[in-house]
Amino acid sequence: MSHSLRAPRSHALALGAWSPPFRLASLRSPGLRAPVLVVVALAVALVTPWVAMDVALAARPWTIGIDPGDAFAYITVNHVVMAAAALALVLALGRPASSWGIAIGRWRLTARHLLVVIPVLLVLSFGYDAAPYLLAGTRPPLAADPTPVAVAGTLAFQWLFVGVAEELFYRGLILGLLHDALDRRRVSDLPSRMHDTPDAPARRRRLRRPRGLARGVSLPAIISAGIFALAHGIFYGRAFFLPVTFDPSWGQLAWTFGLGLYCAMLRERTGSLLGPIAAHNVSNGLVLTMTYLAAGVIRL
Repeated sequence: MSHSLRAPRSHALALGAWSPPFRLASLRSPGLRAPVLVVVALAVALVTPWVAMDVALAARPWTIGIDPGDAFAYITVNHVVMAAAALALVLALGRPASSWGIAIGRWRLTARHLLVVIPVLLVLSFGYDAAPYLLAGTRPPLAADPTPVAVAGTLAFQWLFVGVAEELFYRGLILGLLHDALDRRRVSDLPSRMHDTPDAPARRRRLRRPRGLARGVSLPAIISAGIFALAHGIFYGRAFFLPVTFDPSWGQLAWTFGLGLYCAMLRERTGSLLGPIAAHNVSNGLVLTMTYLAAGVIRL
């Protein structure tokens, strides 16, 4: 006898009494569902950063008074818009919040992962962003004049908020759409405390054997990590998202792809964005802190 993998409504965190204009479940045809959702995911990944950039540029006359050097205010507004767009699309698609990773999930597994990955990130960021400059007696270039306000604002953004916005967008919305398109499992079937039902142990045993290019690595995770990495090398013009220039730092692309892949796998295994958000914040925060340390902005 087959059992539905969708949790009863009483076990899910519903997003209010909202009647969405479009439901993913309405795409019944497998031949239609996958290409439509892939196109939607790619379109959202391309257009949303441009919209966020344009709003941040429009707000610059107000933010420039707080942050004259554009060290943190512009990028903060940009990411607020990105997070708001992700939440709006999640609401419009009409699924429980937990199906997008907005849940506690398997928090013990999250904690075990973070206890391992944070020391690794510390060693890697010191070795890549601080040690070469300290050994050579040189200083790394900084994106903005390190005034006290700029340093404090940039550190706060990188340690506290960047992961919230980008994980909600890339590992919540984009990864969820890709799973719906490319995987027989719905992303709402991934392990989550919000979806614990009597058949949860059997479901989790099945989910320990994910489909993908390698055990534990799903195709949606790889694609979402690639989108995330490429987004860090794309620069948008003001006329819609064209002209687009691609001017990557290959070291940054490798770092962001690895981080994106790890965060996607953590999201899949724990059913929550809490771990990816924490790992992302720590990664960015350590990179910036080590850069400031090598530049002499921060002294031990």
